[in-house]
Amino acid sequence: MTIVNLDKFKEVAPQMLWCRAALDQIDSFEKTVVALAKHVRVTAEVVGSHSSKSIHLPVVMLSTDAGEFTLRDNFHDINLMAILRNPSTLSLEQFFAGIQEPLTWEWYLAEIDRARGYSWREWSDDEMNDPRILRVRDKRPGCDMWWVKKPEEKDRWLNRMSSPTWYSRDWSSSEVTWDGDFGPGVKLFRQDHAYAEGIKVTTSNRRYVKGVSDFIIATDTLVSALKMIERLTG
Repeated sequence: MTIVNLDKFKEVAPQMLWCRAALDQIDSFEKTVVALAKHVRVTAEVVGSHSSKSIHLPVVMLSTDAGEFTLRDNFHDINLMAILRNPSTLSLEQFFAGIQEPLTWEWYLAEIDRARGYSWREWSDDEMNDPRILRVRDKRPGCDMWWVKKPEEKDRWLNRMSSPTWYSRDWSSSEVTWDGDFGPGVKLFRQDHAYAEGIKVTTSNRRYVKGVSDFIIATDTLVSALKMIERLTG
């Protein structure tokens, strides 16, 4: 078994506020390789670096028979890029089991209400639902401001009950994903954007869905990322 050499990243000035967290991160990367090697054949190497909290940190690639997995930790989340030999057969529920609970249709409707009360607050229902109307005058007395929407943004909003594209394009940096038909009763999984500094990104897929062979996402911890890798290599 090849253990990745991360010694140069352990040279963190002790006065740095995030020194302990950086050293813990290096230790976690080493333990991740050992844990994965108990299940699959794996080699690991440093393929890049990035900076967070003014500390030089590693980007690590794990190579397995199932594919390659690139990881980085910026103290806030873990970025995981997967390049698989074959398309994944895991549903979203299988992939995220024990990592995140699915969101409900009621959650989605609540997000629509939040966006209605913020992004569309100056629009009447008739103005909001008419695709021809792309700007409205501020309704406050004495205010001569106009509120403008692009045609494609208006279209995404008008299709909000059949597609959540508006959510990721106009409301949040996260992607909403689901298995099967989109509508009441659906189980939704929100996937955070990976900013990927230090990772040579070779995929345009910013979310995991069944059938993909490459993607890059952010997850909360290295433990969660390891679960995903184990499932994709199992």
